[in-house]
Amino acid sequence: MVSRFFYVQNWRIQKPGFSANQNASMSVRKSVFDIFKNQERCNSICNLILLSVCVLIEIVLFNFSLFGLFVSGASGITYIHELFLFWVPKIAVAIFLASFMFVVDKKWIYGIIFIIDLWITANYLYNKSNDLFIDVVALKMTSNLFDPAVLSSTLPHIGHCLSYFAITLLFFVLSVVVDKHIKNNSPKSLKYFFLTFGFVLLLFFVKDLDAWRSHYIGHINGEEIEDEAALKKGGFFGVKWFIPFNIVAIYAEGNSFNDINSWQNHYIKDYSIIHYAPAIFVFDCLRPSDDELIVTEDEVEPFLNDKSSIEGKDSLNTVIIICVESLESWPIAETGQLAKSAPNLTKFIKHDHVYYCGKVKSQVKNGVSGDGQMIINTGLLPLHSGAACQLYGDNIFPNFAHFFDNSVIIAAWPRIWNQDVVTYTYGYKELIQPYEGKWNDEMAIDKTIQYVVDSDLSNPVCVFTITTSMHLPFKAEERHHKRYDSSIPDMAVDYLNCLSYTDACLGKLLKLIDTNPTFENASIIITGDHTVFRKGMMSKLKHIRGINKSVVGDNNTYCPLIIYSPKINGNIQDNRELYQLDIYPTLLNLLGINDYYWSGLGIDILNSQSKRIIEEDKAYNLSDRLIRTNYFAKKFGIKK
Repeated sequence: MVSRFFYVQNWRIQKPGFSANQNASMSVRKSVFDIFKNQERCNSICNLILLSVCVLIEIVLFNFSLFGLFVSGASGITYIHELFLFWVPKIAVAIFLASFMFVVDKKWIYGIIFIIDLWITANYLYNKSNDLFIDVVALKMTSNLFDPAVLSSTLPHIGHCLSYFAITLLFFVLSVVVDKHIKNNSPKSLKYFFLTFGFVLLLFFVKDLDAWRSHYIGHINGEEIEDEAALKKGGFFGVKWFIPFNIVAIYAEGNSFNDINSWQNHYIKDYSIIHYAPAIFVFDCLRPSDDELIVTEDEVEPFLNDKSSIEGKDSLNTVIIICVESLESWPIAETGQLAKSAPNLTKFIKHDHVYYCGKVKSQVKNGVSGDGQMIINTGLLPLHSGAACQLYGDNIFPNFAHFFDNSVIIAAWPRIWNQDVVTYTYGYKELIQPYEGKWNDEMAIDKTIQYVVDSDLSNPVCVFTITTSMHLPFKAEERHHKRYDSSIPDMAVDYLNCLSYTDACLGKLLKLIDTNPTFENASIIITGDHTVFRKGMMSKLKHIRGINKSVVGDNNTYCPLIIYSPKINGNIQDNRELYQLDIYPTLLNLLGINDYYWSGLGIDILNSQSKRIIEEDKAYNLSDRLIRTNYFAKKFGIKK
């Protein structure tokens, strides 16, 4: 200390004419400069900065590519506050990950970042495919994603994902250059790691501190509470007082969002995709278990009929349901260049005894096509998290198929979404599917027609056919390629070519209505299992010349619903926004099953007196609990 004191004093003496404050300032600058004279320490600082910037860029790129924002907030003080809350957690996690270079070799820390790149890429592709992020349930269902056709659906987004690995590679090269220039490797020092860790810990969950203050010291759901009451419930991971994950607790308990799956977007926006990795496990631990869930009679009573008919019916008519992969409304009923994409469907929706609605909102979630099948067959909505067909495939579900002596699911794509189990869970007597490979739409429609023709005409049948030819990445047969103008994006052109093929296949079935009495007297329903174009494509679709913009919103497109039935008088064109949830109760009406114990959560769209009695988010919440508690088996004592 003495020698350093004299060194500073001598240095000051050597600078006559400077004030004491100026000399003090210069001494500080000299001390800072001395840090960078130490090659080992300088190298560590440079690598820490490089690694931090590398991770931060990837986090920001991920957020911007999916959410289109760098910060949320309004203006003025509010904006500054939001700016702070938005950036600090992201900077903190970047520094935290970079700090591991103090305890492992640099090549290993870049290996860790490579694993992070895989996590970011997997979530990006999952979101682009399903509008969701990977959670614990999704991790348990990875076997569904190994089919080549499913994997191929991610190909259009691979280019963007490679940029994350390119960023890591770039910064690795930069760090090698830094090492070579300074000629020293990063030291392995727990001291530096714990210093960094301690600093970052103050910032890592800064937004949790803000949320803890507003939710637990202030109020919950508008009700004033005492501190003790807020902190009373839960143990260590009850997190009422465990601040780092209290936001996840709020989401898991459903205090902030009726649709608790929406926490993914909010959490990643506010924190980062890296924070999200441990959060999904905390969320899974904090979610109420199935045994803790409660369904009250008052909640379900409006959707139950007085009569509890669960046996067969004598007066049924044949029903054929075609669930078309990724069928959207915007190319149907159009004129000009789009008319050639679906000529058979466009003509058919003007047919007598046909109802058509082009604005049916897709309500699928993690189960995607499996969810679409479940909604139509049971009148229930998907789980908040996970696929009901996978996790609760053995449950008892209400359905209309069991009323038929002859009922079949024709699945062109086998062994996916637990089809071997849910076919019978949904009340069907038979499953027809390929032993290997998959059938194109022509084969699926031909097998549908053949099944109906070969059946006893005096005994109605129920057929549910699942098509697959319009699945991503939209590879149509060459003879169905059409020419469109430059206003249509390439991906949409590929989709239209696939639609042209599927429309030709459906045309074979639709022509039979006018030529075959069996099909003339049947009810035929054609709809999509879900939509496929995500938010990023909406603005591009809107600019297609001649498109009906009413079926392409800012955040979604719609599925069509086409119903042919002799019971429908004339031709009905419905411009309302409806739900997939409404298909089930409408089918019950068409089939004359009006006394079934479960009427579904939707409305009968063919009944002008039918009124919606539950909001969509509440319907999701109730349906989640009905499925997870196996309510119908317990309530009505139904057994397999």
